[in-house]
Amino acid sequence: MAMNFAFPLLLLAATFPLGLLILHGANPRFEVTWQLAAFPSLPILFFALISFVSARQGRRGDLLLVLVPSFLTGLGLLVVGRLRPDLVHRQLLWALLSYGGALVAYLLLKDYRILNRFRYLSILSGVVLLVLVALFGTEVNGARLWLTVASFQFQPGELVKLLVVIFLASYLAEYKELIGLYPVGGGRRRFPLAMRLGSVRYLFPLLAMWSLCLLVLVLQKDLGMALLMFSVFFGMLYITTWRVDLICAGAVSFAAGAVFCYRLYPHVAVRINTWLDPWKDPLGTGFQILQSLFSIAHGGMLGTGLGKGAPDYIPAVHTDFVFAAISEELGFLGGAAVLLLCMFFAQRCFKAALRSRDDFGKFLAFGLGITFAAQCLIVLGGVLKLIPLTGITLPFVSFGGSSLVTNFLLLAIVARISENAGIPSLSTSPGFESQWGGQVAMRRFAFLVLLGFLPVLLGSAYWQVLKGEELSVHKLNPRSRENLLLRGKILDRNGNILAESIETVDAPDGIRKYPGGEAFGPLIGYNHIRYGLAGVEASCNSFLLSAYGHSWPEILKKTMRLPVQGRSVILTVDRGLQVKAYESLRGRRGAIVVMNPKTGEILAMASAPGFDPNRLDQTWDSLVKAESSPLINRVVQGLYPPGSTFKVFTLASALDAHKIALEDRFTCQGSYSLGSYVIHDSGSIAHGSQDLATCLSNSCNIAFAQIGLRLEINTFYDYVRRFHLLEPLEDGISLLSAHFPRKRAMTDGTLAQSAFGQGEVTVSPLHMACITSAIANNGILMRPFVLKGQVVNEKTEIEPPPGEWGRPISSETADQVRQMMERVITSGTGWRAELPGVKVAGKTGTAENPHGPPHAWFVALAPSDSPRAVVVVLIEQGGYGGEVAAPIAREMLKEALKIKLQD
Repeated sequence: MAMNFAFPLLLLAATFPLGLLILHGANPRFEVTWQLAAFPSLPILFFALISFVSARQGRRGDLLLVLVPSFLTGLGLLVVGRLRPDLVHRQLLWALLSYGGALVAYLLLKDYRILNRFRYLSILSGVVLLVLVALFGTEVNGARLWLTVASFQFQPGELVKLLVVIFLASYLAEYKELIGLYPVGGGRRRFPLAMRLGSVRYLFPLLAMWSLCLLVLVLQKDLGMALLMFSVFFGMLYITTWRVDLICAGAVSFAAGAVFCYRLYPHVAVRINTWLDPWKDPLGTGFQILQSLFSIAHGGMLGTGLGKGAPDYIPAVHTDFVFAAISEELGFLGGAAVLLLCMFFAQRCFKAALRSRDDFGKFLAFGLGITFAAQCLIVLGGVLKLIPLTGITLPFVSFGGSSLVTNFLLLAIVARISENAGIPSLSTSPGFESQWGGQVAMRRFAFLVLLGFLPVLLGSAYWQVLKGEELSVHKLNPRSRENLLLRGKILDRNGNILAESIETVDAPDGIRKYPGGEAFGPLIGYNHIRYGLAGVEASCNSFLLSAYGHSWPEILKKTMRLPVQGRSVILTVDRGLQVKAYESLRGRRGAIVVMNPKTGEILAMASAPGFDPNRLDQTWDSLVKAESSPLINRVVQGLYPPGSTFKVFTLASALDAHKIALEDRFTCQGSYSLGSYVIHDSGSIAHGSQDLATCLSNSCNIAFAQIGLRLEINTFYDYVRRFHLLEPLEDGISLLSAHFPRKRAMTDGTLAQSAFGQGEVTVSPLHMACITSAIANNGILMRPFVLKGQVVNEKTEIEPPPGEWGRPISSETADQVRQMMERVITSGTGWRAELPGVKVAGKTGTAENPHGPPHAWFVALAPSDSPRAVVVVLIEQGGYGGEVAAPIAREMLKEALKIKLQD
């Protein structure tokens, strides 16, 4: 190659580490040291020394073979320094050792054929290294790959691949005629099957050594290196035998081995299942590959620019997923350039093999070329979801000393083979190129290997160009739109901050902070790269990640690639009332919801125990495993038997349907038989003859069983639908639907039980708040909501309320039930909820619980003559509702009535 073409490329290779120096020199967190400042000269020095030695020895090698690794190594250092500034000095040291090791190997291997003498020593050394790793290695991500000596850690598998290729090259060079049966002098001849397979005596050592290496790699669970060794072995066997059927048989055997490993090793099964469907567990096993695809898609055609992307979201990005980082920040064109450089280096290795005059040099250069190309294709295929992830690194680019040193040794060997290609004295007899199989098979297989880079390039174009826009705005993609958006704030009804993103040097897209802590955890939820979205952060995600961008300050910020503030959302909750509710639940499991019955506004929604979204990294495992389920918002996601609080639903439904009248009376003798089923009142008290108001204030189960039977099954389910109890609610509140017995399976016994809130009936606290709100609001049920408005361009925009959800009961019925609920407070079980000077209407509930003490309930509304607040209190396994929940409801009503509300 002409020198005037080599040196410009050399200078371009040096610009990458120079860019690293500039990048980190502008970073106040990074210290520019002399090692970093001196590194741009290393590629030039390495190239100059190789050229000098080659010229002194009167040889002309392939200069591009040396330049491409320098180019890729410089790029790798730049990316590793961008991703992990704390590791860049270590990688610089490994790069220096790699350059030095390659120079030493280059000088010692003046005649590379010296390696031919160590055929069996090389393979035995490789086996010993693999056995040592299998016995004493360190396991990472399910695979045992590393050996640790003192504080030094290295990956022997990287060196083993060179040792195996040296053994294969030496053995095949000597026994190629016996194994492949090449006819000397050209021409193709038919041989009997036994002869075409070659002598088993010569094949056996080859198969035995290769199988031993493969077996140890499988035992180590290092399937990435096993796939690499498989590719190298069958590639070299093909150029020796020119037998396509052997390749097919090998592929079948590898597939069978993969199935075996899938069943034997759980982590292999996980990797394959994740490859097939990463969306099944996007925050668990599929997290890494999905973040890789999001990163690649975010880059688009031209990339975000160096340092402007967010590849840090990918776990182990500097080792296994460095190509994703390059694609995000340098775009499809930058990623394609890396692919082409890798393909070009493999092509130069194949060219050196084809030009070599001796058989050992041909096999060795070709085997090393297959090794490099296969490693690139395996790691890139995994990153682009073309094959399962294997955990191997991208040569010359990824962080890791073992890989870097090994690949520079590979470079030194191929460089010597390339230089000696034109020296006749190194040819062997008979010449390899004179046989019909060798040279043609080499060209054919080299073409197939290089063609393998095409699907990788197409895969990159698919994710980055065709699917780029779709993945960039995917709800699981943590990257803000164009990475220029600072997630909006979440505010309470009075403008107090409940969540905000604070921009820092380490996180230009903001660190999310939650000033409310535990009290707001289940309501606000979280926005976390590892654990996703929950609560209001999830339901209002589209608002928080959007900005109009019409103002001049926003346009200017986007032009300068500075973060623009996303829209803030205003909630209906009151911070003080929410804290009061959570404090009332401290030390208990339960829920409190406070609602404005006239509008549907949720004024407080507390669930205990809660969690602090500021500390998810430290507490996530314990939160997930906790038996108390702190991550669940019990107000909307907890379903409980409502007990006697459900009697207000039964009473309202029966009155509205005219199944009962105010003057009706019901007799309670302490028990009530329905066939074989017997209903008892608390303490088996006989209440005698009662009117409706007395039935409710006494909370008489027997009376309400009779009312339920009068209501009948069809009418009962009609009112269940009218109150929307079977409809999940997703409009800002993830409300589960309540559970009732199947209509076809409903009997008189189950209907009677359901009428007083027991049996199979389970509802959430918000369901009871909706029932109570309809009674408080003259029979009109307002749709509950938590999103009050937005802040757009520093202007508050109040959203109109969702409005009526329906009219389940008439105004007359609501008024009648409300008056009877007043008597529960004044002369019944709810007297502990009385407020001086305020008319309170309510209902106690003590719900039987098969898993322990009964759940304590209380529903209340006030003032009864013109209700402004509805309160529902649930205490899990709390005991009697009138004793435990009613006092809490009283205090919550007192605080809620202080809030100035708009109708």
